[in-house]
Amino acid sequence: MKKLKYFSTFSGIGGFELGIERAAEKANVSIECVGHSEIDKFAENVYRRHLTGNKNYGDITKINESELLEFDILVGGFPCQSYSSAGKQRGLEDERGQLFYDLVRIIKEKQPRVIVLENVPALLSNNGGRSFAAILNELEELGFCIEWQVCDSSHFGVPQTRKRLIIVGFLGGIPSQPIFPLHPTCKTRLDEAKFISYSQTRDSIKLKNTANTIVASYSGLGNFNQPAILTDDGQIRRLTPLECERLMGFPDNWTVFGVDGKRISDSQRYHQLGNAVCPNVIEAVFDKIFSIKGLF
Repeated sequence: MKKLKYFSTFSGIGGFELGIERAAEKANVSIECVGHSEIDKFAENVYRRHLTGNKNYGDITKINESELLEFDILVGGFPCQSYSSAGKQRGLEDERGQLFYDLVRIIKEKQPRVIVLENVPALLSNNGGRSFAAILNELEELGFCIEWQVCDSSHFGVPQTRKRLIIVGFLGGIPSQPIFPLHPTCKTRLDEAKFISYSQTRDSIKLKNTANTIVASYSGLGNFNQPAILTDDGQIRRLTPLECERLMGFPDNWTVFGVDGKRISDSQRYHQLGNAVCPNVIEAVFDKIFSIKGLF
């Protein structure tokens, strides 16, 4: 197999990159990131500490697609706030929702063989399903055959309930070995229930052996469904940033320091991890992609 090249969009702290690299190493595939797009300076600071050698093209709306290097694969967790049940759900009408069309612009110009996108499951039902139908139509008009599945991170090696929609597209047709359904690689839970759903407005707590979804706004215990831990002495505490890294599938201390050597604040670490893509899920997707003979 030739050396495969990919372009990463909405890259955050490198969840896609980490998952792709893990899968490539197992499959003995030579892979190279030829560029990425990220506007959050704090996330970029962490990204650059671990992932070097590719250019950040910055704001995706300002990328001149004709100037990008050639690549075989495009990936990205495009902004979910427009579709999330926690937001106003304006979908493609929202300014952030319209960033999808910048992906379309780049894909149309570069014609990658494979695209892998991530978003929240609410995208499927947003605007009565019309937002997702419009996305499928755009990608199909570019010549892609699309598969999709809602994957829960707790089925892929981390004890966090984190459901995300994964969209995979193949230029020119579905290969002989489809990606989905993607079966769980392992269902990881703690041996003893230590996670809880907690709210200051609730009189009771519920013990769980998987954490609730970590969100970008995670900061404490005030909101219902925020993940927390019940300690051995009966106290309730929030997760530490290190625990969030582990629940997301990142290596320990991935978000402690930036490329500038300065320590990242806990609030930024929570924010970045809550926005991140779980590398374990991406790894499972690319395990399947790299196993398809004759795809590249």
